[in-house]
Amino acid sequence: MSWTLSNKNHYAFFTNDVTPSESIHYPTTDIFYRESANAIDICFKFDRATMIRMQKTDILNRDGVPFADNDALLEWLDVYTGGDVKVDVIINDSTSPLLIVKASTVEANSTLAVDAIFTGGLTYDVTLVDATGFAIGHLATIFNASTNRVYFGHILNIVGNVLTLDTPLDTNFVAGSPITAGEVNMNVDGSVTPVEYGTRNPNVGEDIPLIFDVSRIMIHFQTSSGIDLSKFGDIAGGITRGLVCRFKDGNYRNVFNVKTNGDMEELMFDFDIFPAIGNQQDSATGRLTFSKLGAVIRLTKDEDLCFLIQDDLTGLERLTISVEGSEAVEI
Repeated sequence: MSWTLSNKNHYAFFTNDVTPSESIHYPTTDIFYRESANAIDICFKFDRATMIRMQKTDILNRDGVPFADNDALLEWLDVYTGGDVKVDVIINDSTSPLLIVKASTVEANSTLAVDAIFTGGLTYDVTLVDATGFAIGHLATIFNASTNRVYFGHILNIVGNVLTLDTPLDTNFVAGSPITAGEVNMNVDGSVTPVEYGTRNPNVGEDIPLIFDVSRIMIHFQTSSGIDLSKFGDIAGGITRGLVCRFKDGNYRNVFNVKTNGDMEELMFDFDIFPAIGNQQDSATGRLTFSKLGAVIRLTKDEDLCFLIQDDLTGLERLTISVEGSEAVEI
């Protein structure tokens, strides 16, 4: 995908050849750029949800031809934007876009075979290069590197390489965009080989620079028998190795380990047990709010918040963890 840079009056315009009618334009003083070896990142002061990553080889001037050299490109950016970012600044406030996603495994990887165009908010189908490993019920994650957006939705149906999702697309995804999918239910046997569930589940080298500030996690059990504080869900005596939460950025930093419902009650702001009444199911729900500790867990490119299953949890009906927070933009 190529990008054409142009200007008019006090505005800079960024137009790609995939959706040329959707040119992105802002006052020059509200636009900033950051240079890397092969790419230019464009971010916008008052639109925290939008960021453009352009490969230098794909950037054209207003006449539709490549800039003469790197210096000419940077000169245009210095003149028609607010300039190069010299200091990292993270913007996150009460208007930052919210993100709520269940932790999931990665069972399948592919890319989009054709563009998935956001049309009127009702696009549900995406076509993959290869849908092998994708399954109905999986949580699918699609990354848009050019606009720094991510999509989450569960798979309702698969016909050939076409996935039908339960949640409509909320932005365009071009052919070649990475897509992953996996399970959200943690009732697996990790006693021999531990199973890791992630929040972003990035493919290293393909992740986007979107910044996700995690402020809270929600844990939810559904069981076939009664729950008390001595158990893990309804697993009598708790579990041996424990459910571990850890931050990953190439290295690991452990956050907590819980082996019983009592451990979770001690750790969390609240942990509520709901006994079955009538035809209802035994269940329990807890929440841990990191912001109550005076901090959040910040996830940037190629980083993740993971949950490690190290015991046999197949006796549980259902165990899911929802990760909640908001986007932030680095300018």
